[in-house]
Amino acid sequence: RYVVLTKILPDQASQGYLDLQDQVLETLNGEKVADLADLAAKASDPGVLARPLVLGFMGGTPAVLDLGPNGENHQRILKKYGIRLDRRL
Repeated sequence: RYVVLTKILPDQASQGYLDLQDQVLETLNGEKVADLADLAAKASDPGVLARPLVLGFMGGTPAVLDLGPNGENHQRILKKYGIRLDRRL
């Protein structure tokens, strides 16, 4: 199975990464991502969220996303785009 990043929401936290849409995600912080449920589990770990996320893409350069202190960037993006839930699996 592949996890495909289909859309990047424009924000100051995603500057420089808007061209990564439609890319196959292989790793999160160096750990293989098996499917969406695995990605959600890995991304929900408080230890993971305390530092920038390193997304590894098939055949590409990794992207480093900083969620900010206490996930502030993540929360701001959800609010900015009117997203009530960040996942539904």
